[in-house]
Amino acid sequence: MTDDIIVVREAEAKGEAYTRGYDRFKGMDPETAADADPAYFSDSAAWANHVLPTLRCMSGYRDAGYGTWQVDGEIALVENGDEDDEPAEAVTMLASDLQGEVVDAWYEGAYAAIDDAIDGRSTRP
Repeated sequence: MTDDIIVVREAEAKGEAYTRGYDRFKGMDPETAADADPAYFSDSAAWANHVLPTLRCMSGYRDAGYGTWQVDGEIALVENGDEDDEPAEAVTMLASDLQGEVVDAWYEGAYAAIDDAIDGRSTRP
């Protein structure tokens, strides 16, 4: 019997999370953006039902039919700088250990979008 292991590329997971956070808050009215705080968004149904499950999926969680992407497990993480190696070297870890970094990347993107809206820019540099 063989076990399957999910391979997660660190740069891709964090980059996608950043982009999703940015896209969620980009183009806000500057006055609205000045009072916006993505931390409050994490108390919403959209966070619980859409954003967080997507971030868990990008972190390597498994989907088992009860809830969405809630099964933690071992992943093979291809760290930044090793993506182009053939074969790529990876470290094993739990998906839950990576999830915090992926969520942080989402918040970084969200705050960058808010800063851009306040500064009058509407697209990511």
